[in-house]
Amino acid sequence: MKLVSNLVLLLSIYSIFHSSLILAKKSERFEDVKKVNLKCHVELIGGKTTILYHYHLPESDKDLFANWLLQKYKDSQGNNEVEPVYKVNECVEIKDKFKDTIANTLEAELELER
Repeated sequence: MKLVSNLVLLLSIYSIFHSSLILAKKSERFEDVKKVNLKCHVELIGGKTTILYHYHLPESDKDLFANWLLQKYKDSQGNNEVEPVYKVNECVEIKDKFKDTIANTLEAELELER
């Protein structure tokens, strides 16, 4: 019986140590990944439009971000603090201008309100 409990203890310690190594490697890889800052011109359910910002997104996820926004806000239905996104019109890096002049005008208006 003592042998079994020692074996269980040894396996537990090994699992914790191994998990820590994996997490350390993942965080090192995340540190090495190039990141981008995005802004998206979106239409909310109800017709209101706004600009949403997201920082430090891995560059490899840039093309998937619009779908993620739709899914994230779809999953949050019932949360009164979050207005669900109906449509993502355009996402660009924060330093860039939108192609749509309406989005650029909206962004300028929102910056004035801050």
